[in-house]
Amino acid sequence: MQAYVVRRAALHEDEGRYTISETGRLQAELLATHLSRQPEPVEAVYTGTSDRHRETVAVLSEVFDLVSGRDVPVRELSELDDVPWPMEALQHCIEEGLGQREWVQAWVEGDLDLGETPADVRSRVLEAKEAVRNDRPEDATVLAVTSAVPVLALTMDALGGSATETVLPVNNTALFDLRWGTSDTAVQLNATPHLSDGLLTRDGFKTLSWPPGPAGE
Repeated sequence: MQAYVVRRAALHEDEGRYTISETGRLQAELLATHLSRQPEPVEAVYTGTSDRHRETVAVLSEVFDLVSGRDVPVRELSELDDVPWPMEALQHCIEEGLGQREWVQAWVEGDLDLGETPADVRSRVLEAKEAVRNDRPEDATVLAVTSAVPVLALTMDALGGSATETVLPVNNTALFDLRWGTSDTAVQLNATPHLSDGLLTRDGFKTLSWPPGPAGE
């Protein structure tokens, strides 16, 4: 099974409510157009249950319908939800200026409470993975829309490492191309519609292949 895993689109905050920003909409549109033009089209979308996940999927679905002329079924899985992120943890990361590497390290070491332990997240995210595999044929191509921590859990599972061994650049709508089968593999990591000064660059998706070096080129 070919599984694309992406982070939800960029957000903006309005009186405590986070919704997809205009930049986020552009990210999602570019992502959907890119996937619609691949040799094996996406057959189904799996996503978490938060509004930010649903808004991202709504944009993706619009483009899938427009570009490929067909509806792509969507199934929500609570196992793909983000960690709860208590407000005090969010405020701490903002005040301390912690980047992804720093807050992941603190979370793994038990110094930052995100509402779930890394083991809890890994367990439920792998349940989502099995649900997707059981829901579709082995040769299916699917898309999972989730958040940064579940993205890390799925990619680290495919790479056979921990979140602290390889901290991936999980930008908004970062695209990870995985293969879920008898032995999981990561074909492509972080093929991202990069942002420059708030605007999408013209070259669209850039690729960081795995494994690195000639074998991944």
